[in-house]
Amino acid sequence: MNTCNKLPLFLHNEMNEKEIIEFNAHILTCKECAENVEIFHTISAQKQKKNLPANVIYGIFDKTTRKKPFWNFLRAVEFGFAAAACLFIGVFTYSTVNGNSLSYFDTDASYEQIASIDANLDGYEQIYLS
Repeated sequence: MNTCNKLPLFLHNEMNEKEIIEFNAHILTCKECAENVEIFHTISAQKQKKNLPANVIYGIFDKTTRKKPFWNFLRAVEFGFAAAACLFIGVFTYSTVNGNSLSYFDTDASYEQIASIDANLDGYEQIYLS
């Protein structure tokens, strides 16, 4: 392998000690590799100096990312429906377990008692509606 082709290995510290010594000797004779190494180190040094504070990075990220307010609204609505359903199920279960059934047909009255109540209501309707 040509020594100039080993430049990326040298720049990314992927050489063993023997190869590093050989490449340092090569840099002394090859101006192109020496310039590339110098440019790489200059860029690396500048890159390390230019790190922005986290709050600036997050501010840029918030301004440049696409926000989906509808989906946030939908999640809130889904949570509301889920909470309402849980509340309804809880109230219904509590009322049926404790004997306070919400059902119209759940009664201890006999058919005759219900018929007499209906007859009385019919009588009241005739009196008050006429």
